[in-house]
Amino acid sequence: MPGNTRTPREGEVYPVPDGPHRAHTPNRRRAPARQTRADPWQAPRDPWDTGGWFGPLTEDPAIAGGKQPDAPPSRGLAYVLSTRRWPIVIILLIQAALSVRLCWSNTDFQDEGLYLSAGYLQLGHHAQLAQMQQLQIWFSGSPAIYPRLGALAAQHGGLAGARLLSLVFMLLATAAVYAMTCRLWWSRVPAAFAAALFGWLGSTQFLGALATFDAMSLALLALATWLGVRAVPCRAPVRYLLLAAAAALLLSASATKYMSLLYAPVVIAVVSLTMWRVRGWASAFASGLVMTAATVLLVLFAYRRSGGYYTAGIKFSTLNRTVGTYSAQQAFAASGRWIGLLVALAFVAAIAMTWRHRDAATALLAWVLAGAALLAPVQEARLHTTVSLYKHVGFGTWFACAAAGWLLANGFEAYERGSIPKLRRLWLGAAIAALAAAIGVVTAGTQYHDWPNSSAATAELTGLVRPHGEYLAEDYDQFTYALRGSVPMSEWCNTWSFSYTDPKTRKRLENSAAYAAAIRSRYFSVIILDFQDTVTTDKAIEQDIKKRHDYRLIATIPFTTSAGPGDYLVWVPTTPKPLARHRRRRAS
Repeated sequence: MPGNTRTPREGEVYPVPDGPHRAHTPNRRRAPARQTRADPWQAPRDPWDTGGWFGPLTEDPAIAGGKQPDAPPSRGLAYVLSTRRWPIVIILLIQAALSVRLCWSNTDFQDEGLYLSAGYLQLGHHAQLAQMQQLQIWFSGSPAIYPRLGALAAQHGGLAGARLLSLVFMLLATAAVYAMTCRLWWSRVPAAFAAALFGWLGSTQFLGALATFDAMSLALLALATWLGVRAVPCRAPVRYLLLAAAAALLLSASATKYMSLLYAPVVIAVVSLTMWRVRGWASAFASGLVMTAATVLLVLFAYRRSGGYYTAGIKFSTLNRTVGTYSAQQAFAASGRWIGLLVALAFVAAIAMTWRHRDAATALLAWVLAGAALLAPVQEARLHTTVSLYKHVGFGTWFACAAAGWLLANGFEAYERGSIPKLRRLWLGAAIAALAAAIGVVTAGTQYHDWPNSSAATAELTGLVRPHGEYLAEDYDQFTYALRGSVPMSEWCNTWSFSYTDPKTRKRLENSAAYAAAIRSRYFSVIILDFQDTVTTDKAIEQDIKKRHDYRLIATIPFTTSAGPGDYLVWVPTTPKPLARHRRRRAS
């Protein structure tokens, strides 16, 4: 219209003058064109923006030229979580604080003392061939990997230094789940929730303050998964190279702790299903085949090269473990206390993604991520034990957190969808993450005080040890690290198994009969019992001591665990033992 200077609004059409070449258009309001949400996998770019000069070498142009994802929120908590780096930094700082509070709250756990002592033997070149073979049979991971690394950290920072090394590994695992979730769901909001759920989990807090195989193995497993997912948008040569590197990391994780090989199929499934979502089933099949073949070949090669003692160790500690006395219901109940909330979130996310996306690749990926959390509880329930449950559940929940993070962030991407306002949905997800962290603080603190503080008992033993002695303790591993300079590992005996040759009858005795004969001969220089794990054997030894009167009680040292109070009882011979020493060969 002449003289009309008002700017038309979006979707509004004005009439134009009649003319020979234009038809009259009535003045009416049209609905704005529907904005279709971009498929996040049409533009797979690095969430960390680290492509740089190497972007043309790694990114495949066949899938890198699609539409860009929607712009992130401009304000509010959604904006905070979707910013580039500092949310994950804050999550990692909170995780570090939760684990550091545990590091100095108790003395070394029996596994910590055993692994660090073995590492010191290897670093000092004091380990004999027979000792190394025994460690290979006994340990649940290669004694040549983590024990050496942990002892190296302990040389510079003591027990706390070794525990802080585990914290570094767990922080690396949290960063890996953040980076992987960014690529799976193409948003930093679910990645931030996934990192918070995993980093503040009770098992994560506990493993970050425990100097054992688990933290290092979990970090390597996490890196292998992230590397496989990172390979999805790359060109074929780089893609297969990254998949081979992921297979090598899987081998390293499995060698560090044999149990982690249980999760190798999960890693391969996650990578293959992610590849299916982006490149189709043919590429997914090829990539899965390459990664599976590389992993199997590397594991078989390492297995054949390791020797018979490693083979016996894998069978003893992982494949043919001793069946316990706990029922399956007790194992699942203990798992529920540790990871129940997270498992529920992961399976709800799997159901929601199956209903919402309606494509097979996404649905299967969600169910694989959620189902990984059940592998450790099912395995422990099968063995009727909970000995390592609090450590092993952390492996499966690393995968489940990626699905649970999507659930907590899902409602925040749709600004006007549903009856709950966006801001309330966001804070609801943050509240659930905070609740999971609070549960983790309680469970990790309780588990970390499940063993007695041995500082007072160690101080008492320091004044009693002497060269060429024999020392009986229920769990001597808690003393081996602190007394490594005074008592070699070969001079310790435990109350789990014992063999002894009677000097009078020359008969080889086992367990209860062996303890009684050794007490009659005043074989042990010091006996220290705490009546925790082997209560029946401890009471039988105490009765043998009272019958013979060959030992006298010199100290009663109280302690408190999460199960209640207790006492260390320390005995020494009433008279020195005979000079003739009849060495025993300790059973593993």
